[in-house]
Amino acid sequence: MHLPKPLGNNLSHNAFAFIHTFSPPNNPAVNINKLQDSGLTGINLALNYHASRDFTLGSTPSLRYLEDGAHYYQPDLSKYPMGALTPSPNDIFQDNSALEKIQEAGRSANFDIDAWAVYFHNSAAGKENPEAAQINGLGQKLLASLCPSNPSAQGYAIGLTNDLISRGIKSIAAESVNFHGLIHGEHHERYFIELSEISQYLLGFCLCIYCQSAAESAGADAKKLVFEISAALDKVIKDTDMWLGRELSTDNLVSIFGVDIKKWISSQERTLIDLNTKLTKSAHSAGATLRWVGQLPFIGGLDQGWRIGINPIELTQVVDVIEALFYCQSTSEIIELAQSYLSVIQSPEKITGILRPTYPDNSSQSELAERVNALKNIGIRNLDFYLFDVWRERDLEWIKQSLI
Repeated sequence: MHLPKPLGNNLSHNAFAFIHTFSPPNNPAVNINKLQDSGLTGINLALNYHASRDFTLGSTPSLRYLEDGAHYYQPDLSKYPMGALTPSPNDIFQDNSALEKIQEAGRSANFDIDAWAVYFHNSAAGKENPEAAQINGLGQKLLASLCPSNPSAQGYAIGLTNDLISRGIKSIAAESVNFHGLIHGEHHERYFIELSEISQYLLGFCLCIYCQSAAESAGADAKKLVFEISAALDKVIKDTDMWLGRELSTDNLVSIFGVDIKKWISSQERTLIDLNTKLTKSAHSAGATLRWVGQLPFIGGLDQGWRIGINPIELTQVVDVIEALFYCQSTSEIIELAQSYLSVIQSPEKITGILRPTYPDNSSQSELAERVNALKNIGIRNLDFYLFDVWRERDLEWIKQSLI
């Protein structure tokens, strides 16, 4: 087994980036030089991604459309276990030349080419394999969200990790290795019905047969809970949401459905700890690291991780790094959020902060420098920046000055 290089010996400052900005007609070496001159040590290169439309800058401003579930290389299907979901032939590059040229340019410049991979938020895979998607209490399939309990979806996550590290990737920024809620799953969402936080949560709560099995193993009466959640949601849709104004909390869920729902949530957390353990061990087998990228700030912080099946204390003991999205519009908010991470994780070297040097978070060089210094002062010294493809030249200069 090849052990990964120790974390914390050298500061790491990566830019998140799409492969298109480093592919023909662009010269990867030119952009790598730009990033190095700005004090950055590598990139988190999106090697699979969900659908989006982005206003990118670079040499020519453009609207870039990314296809859902695309893999920006030629996958090696032998890296996927038997029964796993595999990338569709319609969602892949036909060769590896773009990635290989970027990696070669990175090696020549002593610049890290790390992977950025989106695991379970994948509506292309969900539409092709609806049996692997999360299923709510109304029997509706959330096609943008592969279920982490589903063996085929787990196989996809394992295969994706194995495939990436087989290409010499030394670190993976692993996004979306969690359960997903109802909101922000599709490209244009419409809900012309007032829903409480509890109803929103339950409409995204997966009740598939694999989640039922895991819940039963945790001691829950799964069939009874499925019936009760389905009946309650049916009433919400047909009549009135009786939970409007009521806080979403495990205590309130237990008061409604009994202790079985708490056991079910614990089973989700165990499923994801086990899976993240497997992914991290796979990375370590090739001397690579796994950095878990989560949306925890968007659901209320680390103490709300249970909403997506995440126990942050246990997760920290499994993965190499937690990448924290510090997407805030004031330094005080960023530090408050960072302190909440430190109160749980405690080891600053296990945290990499992600900052946006641009609108809507940042509007000046001095502002960015203040935030970088504030994070360094509380021990969070490894910082990544999002998203190179949308930066002006001045944004690179702001990053450079903030890292001095």
